[in-house]
Amino acid sequence: MIKNIVFILLSVISFYAVAQAQQTGELTAKGIPESKLRPESYDQPADLFLHSEESERAMSRGMRSSLTIELPEVDRKLVNRIWAEYTRTNFRSRSKYDRKAKEWIAAEARVPAISAEPVNLHTRTTQLGENALFTLWVAEGSAFLSSNAFPRKTMEARYILEDFYRNVEREKVNLLVAEEEKNLRKLENEYQRLQAAQERYYREIEFAEERIRKAKANIIQNEKDQVSALDRIEAQRLAVEAVKRMLERI
Repeated sequence: MIKNIVFILLSVISFYAVAQAQQTGELTAKGIPESKLRPESYDQPADLFLHSEESERAMSRGMRSSLTIELPEVDRKLVNRIWAEYTRTNFRSRSKYDRKAKEWIAAEARVPAISAEPVNLHTRTTQLGENALFTLWVAEGSAFLSSNAFPRKTMEARYILEDFYRNVEREKVNLLVAEEEKNLRKLENEYQRLQAAQERYYREIEFAEERIRKAKANIIQNEKDQVSALDRIEAQRLAVEAVKRMLERI
């Protein structure tokens, strides 16, 4: 009897706790903590929100609540490219540019931490000197996320922006690594060209030394040939004199 009463009390307490959590948005309708629906890459404490700011900003559907983050020393085209890959990888939605609205829209994005239903992610990137200002609007049906109306969901959107900030920083470092590796390859190629040139110079020296050796040998042979030529000249001179003497006797 006592065990049954304890079991009933525990069941009531558990039911009440789940109902309260669902009411406050801490659990989904299936009783799963929303934090478990977030990718681990941006599962960070809320006090680490150092970059994003909430404000009302004009967009294709009027003045709407948005989250904005300033990305240092990056081109907006690169930001848009990273965001397109980010939404495709994490939310199974391909971000496309709306020329009329001048916005990027990731339609039907699957973001379980924010909603069990697909949401639309509107973004716009503005270049501010060397920095880029990235603004995100999250549309859940006809409603846009804001801290006043949807505090928990807006916090999740902040998690996403913070994670995206880190993705941009990582990509910047990756590009820097690629650039430095490119410079390294240039230096290595230059070194290889220098090595090849050195080998060519050594070969030229060897060829030159061989030509010098042959020229020296030719000089020695030439000197011998000159001596031989002088001997033949002297013999021929004697022959000429002998013939002249024959002429005198006639």
